[in-house]
Amino acid sequence: MDVVFKEDASLSDTGYSAENMSLIRRLAANIIRIVDPERGVADARRNATYEPKYLRGLLAKVFVN
Repeated sequence: MDVVFKEDASLSDTGYSAENMSLIRRLAANIIRIVDPERGVADARRNATYEPKYLRGLLAKVFVN
């Protein structure tokens, strides 16, 4: 997770923010593994950053039924 999300460089260390961000990062990685298992987590994160359609597709498959 540190390589993909660069957790060591994160500045969230006040209160429970580090634990909360860790939970969100794990949730994002699990969504990618379930919805798009052929693509690696790092590649999917990068793709979701630069292609809004890919991000909307991931979120639609998870939250719209």
